[in-house]
Amino acid sequence: MERYDDAFVRVVCAMPTNTPLVAGDTIAVDVVPATQMLRRYTVSRVTDRTFEFIGFRTSRGPATTYLDQLSVGDEMDGQGPERPVKLPTADMTHVAILGDETVIGTAVAVIGATHNPTAVAVKTTKSVEQISHFLSATALSACTDDEAMKSWLTDFLTSKGADNVGIFLVGEQAANQSLRQHAFSLGVSKGCVATRTFWRPDKAGLE
Repeated sequence: MERYDDAFVRVVCAMPTNTPLVAGDTIAVDVVPATQMLRRYTVSRVTDRTFEFIGFRTSRGPATTYLDQLSVGDEMDGQGPERPVKLPTADMTHVAILGDETVIGTAVAVIGATHNPTAVAVKTTKSVEQISHFLSATALSACTDDEAMKSWLTDFLTSKGADNVGIFLVGEQAANQSLRQHAFSLGVSKGCVATRTFWRPDKAGLE
């Protein structure tokens, strides 16, 4: 387990013997054990024996408390694999990944699934240096708000063109939908845009 900058937690787990996972799979972790208070994470990387995910400490919900208390050797409860995130196809010659801080784990999985150039834009109040730990070899930008994210996407598509690109959106539903429609307005086809919606970080109830 690795903690970074009081914001991200990288968790490495033993691979389940009955259900092998692959990068891009979704797992649901019971963050209040035995209550089925599930929070979902993207499997970022796998080896023959392990899988990992990256959690973001929102400081507003039960998942943050869970991640703070998690220690080496703890057993985790949950379920999976669930519906996997969409990953780049070979014809996507340029890939853009956009989202709030919850995007990091999915970004690692997406980047690992392509040999083509990737760029990541994160809506955050943190600096690029603070969010670059897990994406150090990737073109990375920090944006302050939704309008800045739209401007970044406009610049990306102006530079790369709307053909043969992959756009991957991660975060809250309203932001994902806004960026999705913006991509369409700039000429990106529907099949080239994928979204991954997470719960609002302050939600505390059962699913």
